[in-house]
Amino acid sequence: MAAATRTYWLTSPCRIRRKDQSLIIERENGTKIHFPVTDVRDIVACAEIDINTAVVSLLNHHRINIHFLSYYGDYAGSLLTSETSTSGETVLAQADIAHDFGARMEIARSIVDALRVRVR
Repeated sequence: MAAATRTYWLTSPCRIRRKDQSLIIERENGTKIHFPVTDVRDIVACAEIDINTAVVSLLNHHRINIHFLSYYGDYAGSLLTSETSTSGETVLAQADIAHDFGARMEIARSIVDALRVRVR
């Protein structure tokens, strides 16, 4: 993340496009705003936005998250970069272990053993 980054608030419906290493915000009235991706820390969308996979790829490469708010300003969700969120493979491996009684007990024992060592 660059030192001079900031949060961009999108308060009106728009489309985000990628052009090289820049982002273009296209508003419904036709105006376009260009800014370098290195200037962005994160994006908060307070209105409807359209994005495509090229934009998502660029944001992911620069570790930029998008947070979505509902019409009333309530948190609706986030699009997190791959480095800040758990991969699908990790979640599946955790689910497999949860179904394996022996593996669960081994993990539980190692946690208890680690706590015993820490308490001493």
